This record gives sequence, C-alpha cells and structure tokens, in this order.
Amino acid sequence: MIGGINAAAWSDNTDVKLVVWCGITTKIYVGFSAGVPAASMCNLRVLERVNARRRPDKSLDTRRERMVEVFLCIIFLSSS
Repeated sequence: MIGGINAAAWSDNTDVKLVVWCGITTKIYVGFSAGVPAASMCNLRVLERVNARRRPDKSLDTRRERMVEVFLCIIFLSSS
C-alpha cells in the first residue's frame, strides 16, 4: 500500500509534495523492521514452551514470560 501511494505521488517527478507522508512511512518502516523480529521471537518462545519436555514452575514461569514479553513489546520497540 505504501509503495502504491508513493508511486502515485511521485510518478512524474521527485519534488517533495507530501512531507507528512514521508514521516508517517518512515515510522511505519522502522516499526516494521523492529516489530516483525520481536513478534517472531515471541512466537518462537511460545512454541518452545509448548514443545518442552520439562515441567516448569507455573507461577514463576508465567511471571518471567510476561516480563520478557513486556520487554520485547515496549522497551525493545521504543528503543529502536
């Protein structure tokens, strides 16, 4: 979608017409480049937990997992 709008806006020249659009797309690309690996890592952690043959301590494990997910979602993404 971003590529289509960019093609329509700058089809005939390279003059900057949509300064706000440039800022929005930059933020989307930066968030996407950090968000996709973080989301993949969270999914892989859940799959590992499902496939693990050991029996984890439920209360401590749940709290630790939530802390890691908060770190990945909030702190990791806000630092990029």
